[in-house]
Amino acid sequence: MDKTQLKLSYHYIFFHIYLSGGIVVEDLSKFIESSIDRIRNKHCSDDRLSHREDTENSAKRIIEENLGELDESQIEEIMTKINTDYYDGEEKIDRFGMTFRGSNQTKILSNDVEDLNSMFEDLYERGEIESAERWLEGLDGVGEGMVSSLLYLHDKERYNVMLTSMKKGLKEIYEDLEFSSDFEKRYEEYNEKINDLKDRFGFQPQEIDIIFTVLYDKEIFFAPSNTENLEKSVLNPVKISELDQEEITEDIPEHIPSEFYLWGVKPTDRLKDFWGKVEYQDLLLFYEKGQDTPRSFEYCARVLDKMEHEGIAKEVWGKDDDTTWGNLIILDDPLKINLPISEFLNKVEYEEGFYPQGFSRIDPRKIDIRGYERKKKG
Repeated sequence: MDKTQLKLSYHYIFFHIYLSGGIVVEDLSKFIESSIDRIRNKHCSDDRLSHREDTENSAKRIIEENLGELDESQIEEIMTKINTDYYDGEEKIDRFGMTFRGSNQTKILSNDVEDLNSMFEDLYERGEIESAERWLEGLDGVGEGMVSSLLYLHDKERYNVMLTSMKKGLKEIYEDLEFSSDFEKRYEEYNEKINDLKDRFGFQPQEIDIIFTVLYDKEIFFAPSNTENLEKSVLNPVKISELDQEEITEDIPEHIPSEFYLWGVKPTDRLKDFWGKVEYQDLLLFYEKGQDTPRSFEYCARVLDKMEHEGIAKEVWGKDDDTTWGNLIILDDPLKINLPISEFLNKVEYEEGFYPQGFSRIDPRKIDIRGYERKKKG
């Protein structure tokens, strides 16, 4: 690229090395090009992209047929259509992570339906970007993802859905980029940068969020767990039907499946702060709790969702000092990696003798791939 070189996050490169069996990074620019091709081949099939476009068009039809008179169920269906994806042979409602799911969807739908209709008219029908700030400030649950998705449906060539992973990626690519506190200015700069990359690389509107999510939206957390609790909920799925229903007094969001892998955090200020930073598709590295010097990260798992639920936590893990791990993280299938911590420490810039101490986020600045070589499998 002239002027701007597309770069990958160290997190992506580092864990691509481990989880794919190891590669030698000699020419970073070629690695980036091959990584984009690999992501497209693996994650951006024609079926997936066409399915995304079809559901976008379905959302547009619902809006256009009922504009000004949308009811709550239609608005909920529109959000579901926008958030629909297709991979692993089935339709899934997780394209934009938690933007249109669970408690956030509930908050959006709690607003006055007339106000929501006015927002749809301003953003979708008229494309009035200058009105977005008013809706961001005035409507509960409405964030950048919601307002930008309506502008995107209004004009897909000009506008893009604003996501954390995309902003994170842009800041890595354009090192001096500082987004304005004003949404209109921030969104215009965001679209200018994204559209420049779309033109240069030929990214389609339905695939660029996939590519950016894989490249840049992967925070990594140390996750301590003892063998007993690991067996209970990380290596074996929790089944809601097998829990004591009388103990589960809080409602469980409808989108939460009846069976899932699970990990939890106690509700201390420090831990809740880290828990609040966990996002969809982040990575948890599990190590044996209680060892002075844990030997390895035995498993890793991707984050699918979060919720607060003391009842489930008590049923799954019980209590410890009258508290339980009620800040829950719902996980994808765990992957056994047996990554020695000594080998991990060789490639990060933590001080000698460092070992993980509780639940915490890996500082991305610590990861260093320079000169790294690992023998390929086979």
